Order: sequence, then structure tokens, then C-alpha cells
Amino acid sequence: MLQQDNIKLETEKAINNALDLIKTSIDNVEKVTHIQLENSRNVLESVTSTLKNLSTLKDPKEVLAKLTEATSAVVEKGAVSAHNIYDVLNDTVAKLNKLAEDGLTATQEATLSSVDSLTKSNPAVSKAATHMVQSWIDNTNQVLAATNKVVTQFTELTNKNLDAATEATINAINKVTKK
Repeated sequence: MLQQDNIKLETEKAINNALDLIKTSIDNVEKVTHIQLENSRNVLESVTSTLKNLSTLKDPKEVLAKLTEATSAVVEKGAVSAHNIYDVLNDTVAKLNKLAEDGLTATQEATLSSVDSLTKSNPAVSKAATHMVQSWIDNTNQVLAATNKVVTQFTELTNKNLDAATEATINAINKVTKK
């Protein structure tokens, strides 16, 4: 009866993890969609306003200055939106990593429990099974640690690149606007 309870408990955990994954995915799709819609709305409003303003101007230099100003604002808002989307995606990766770690931990615990049951019923297999499972757990933990390290390094590098690109874009726009 105890093993049936464990199976039921592990099944419930797996279902809850799947539901968390689905909820996280839907929530983050909503966030990204909202960011994109807001950016589109801002671009449309900016373009409409700029076109209205340009229709009243006669001097080509004024037209160019207004176009440059409007373009700068749109690009800056686009960079902010890109950064916001990146943050949402980064949060998604963190949540997925957490779910994967939790799932792996549950699998390890279930495996240990199964081996424990096996060793109680057949002590001769006990030592080899325990060694095999411990080796598997150690290897899995090493892979997980290496994966987390790679994800962390990738995230840091991407953050630095995004920040540098945003700063370079804003600086370039400011230089053009000042001329």
C-alpha cells in the first residue's frame, strides 16, 4: 500500500509541475504580447504625430530634424521593449530551470526509494544497487551544476551585450539628434 501512495504522490507532483510549466508559459506569452502591443501602439502614435507635424513644415532642415527626433524616440522605446522582453524570457528560463531541478530531485528521491525497497527485499543486490544509484545521482548533479553554470554565463553575457547594444544605439541617436 505504501508504494501505491508513493506512486500517487509522485504522479500528483508531476501533474502539478506540468501545470506550473503551462501556467508559466501562458503568463509569459501574455507579458511578451503586452510589451509588443504597447510598443506597436507607441510607434503608431509617434508616426501619426510626426506625420501631422511634418505636414505643417516647409523648411527641409526642420523636416529632417523632426524625423530624426521622432526616429530617436521610436528606437529608444524599441530598445526598452527589447530589454523588457529579454527580462521576461530570462524569468521564464529561471522558472523552467527550477521546475527541471525539482523534477530531477523528485526522480532521484523516487529512485532511491525504489532501490531502498529492492535492497530490503534482496540484501545481496543492495551494495551494487546503492553504488549504481549513488553514481547516477552524482553524475546527474554534476550535469545539472554544469548546465546551470553555462546558463548563468550565457545570461550574463547576453545581459552585457544587450546593455551595450542599447547604450550604443542611444548614444548614436543622441549624436545624430545633436547635429
